Amino acid sequence: EFTYFGQTQRQTLRADLVVEFTTDTDKIMGGIDPVVEAAMRDEDIAANLRRAAQMMSSDVGTATMIIQQAEAQLNAAGRSEDATLVGTALLKIQRGQTEDATKTLSVAEFELER
Repeated sequence: EFTYFGQTQRQTLRADLVVEFTTDTDKIMGGIDPVVEAAMRDEDIAANLRRAAQMMSSDVGTATMIIQQAEAQLNAAGRSEDATLVGTALLKIQRGQTEDATKTLSVAEFELER
């Protein structure tokens, strides 16, 4: 049983499957679905941006480092528009506009989770 992200109704999935246990790294890495991997990466980045936004009022330095890391991850993943949005938040922090930066981070988080 599970609940889809953003929903409240529980779902049930039943299936037969075969599981192979292995320590072969090549087999394990070859079984990673790139679409799922990208979705998980985006969710991790969104969670980090949410955390950075929450700590903006108490620890701008750490928040800035988290945001810089998110920007680098987005650029590495070819998500230049999202990286630019996160970079805009960094510029706002540098200008002392932490409230505007927090709003920009919320937009970036929303875009990643969409």
